[in-house]
Amino acid sequence: MPDVKDMPDVEPVRTALQEVIDPELGINVVELGMVRRIERAGDKATVSMVLTSISCPFWDLFVDQVQTAVIGVDGVREVEVKYDPSLRWSPDLLSDSARWELEIQGLLPTTTWLNG
Repeated sequence: MPDVKDMPDVEPVRTALQEVIDPELGINVVELGMVRRIERAGDKATVSMVLTSISCPFWDLFVDQVQTAVIGVDGVREVEVKYDPSLRWSPDLLSDSARWELEIQGLLPTTTWLNG
């Protein structure tokens, strides 16, 4: 996952974030590449995200879902969710499985599953 800050104790947070599903695309925010950085400091987790579209109406929903998912991680008592408008999302951030899913739904041009 490019640009995601790897700290030893962020893996449980990343796993919890797989429960946060984009309501339009039906794919979790980790697979969509929306999670750009995860940091832990003591009992606080900070999750930096980008949106798949600058006009996405779901930011507040994502914040609520991220906070709910991550507060359940062992040792996390505070969750901060950040959005940096200077960072842009692109299809290059998709996991292979998310790319395939969006291609078969017709939401991305077919490139992966037809090429073998």
